Amino acid sequence: MSQPSNQLTISARNAGQVELDKYCPRCCWYLLHNKRMPFQMGMPGIMFYLERFQKAFILDHFTESEPFAESFGMVSKCTGPVEFPFSSSFLHQETGVMVTARPDMMLRNPDGSICLLDLKTSRPDGGGKCFLPQYAIQLIGYSWVTEKNGVGKVGSAGLVYCSVDIAEFMKDPLGFMVNQGFYVPFEFITHEVTLDYPRFFKCLEEVNAVWQSARPPAGKNGCKDCALLTKLCDFESDLRITDQRTAAQFPGRAKWTVQQDFFRQNTRFDPTLIEDSLGEDPLDQEGGMWSNWDFS
Repeated sequence: MSQPSNQLTISARNAGQVELDKYCPRCCWYLLHNKRMPFQMGMPGIMFYLERFQKAFILDHFTESEPFAESFGMVSKCTGPVEFPFSSSFLHQETGVMVTARPDMMLRNPDGSICLLDLKTSRPDGGGKCFLPQYAIQLIGYSWVTEKNGVGKVGSAGLVYCSVDIAEFMKDPLGFMVNQGFYVPFEFITHEVTLDYPRFFKCLEEVNAVWQSARPPAGKNGCKDCALLTKLCDFESDLRITDQRTAAQFPGRAKWTVQQDFFRQNTRFDPTLIEDSLGEDPLDQEGGMWSNWDFS
């Protein structure tokens, strides 16, 4: 199999998966080259609304001249929003990796620099805790791309977690009742990230090395995702062998066996050479499956 000739394009967020405890080079290879995996579940619609709520809440503090509480940390010192492109990218010359970025929000620091923020709809000490290293790389990468595109100097970056205050709600659930339902109290927690660009570049070096490998590298010891992938491939292989044995023992089932193979072939984008799957995928240039794969 030939080496992939196309350039690796990956979002800073996806490059940050390298720093997760669960990072596996073998899984990384399959994700980079296949882009998507089967049986994906979509994100609950309420998550998209929560991000809009966060943005509206923060921006209205500036339009209404409402002071932020000190608990908002670095955000409380900002003086207003900053206009920025929805999506941008920049080539990292040393690795040849094209890095893409889609920041959630940029605010202006008192010294004129940018405060780059990413909004999270989770608890920092709950489900989001294991993802903190990835989120940090995401912000560092977004900041690097932002500066390289001339948007401005990034002086600070951080996460803004928004989660339901369960304890407060459970004290008096009916106290949050409205005419057609109820509302819930939310709490904001900020986490500032140190802008360590060399840390981000190391992640680019790793993902690019995996991308350039002609074959999948060894997986992480005990990787459950590797085991699941092998189980899925073995399951399909066993089905094919069973179909062939059935056709050999019962000639009348030969047509059915051919039909099963047709169904399999019909699911492929282009049933030619496997090298074709290593080319660019026009359906997804944001780093592929990593945008949705849950590493928890």
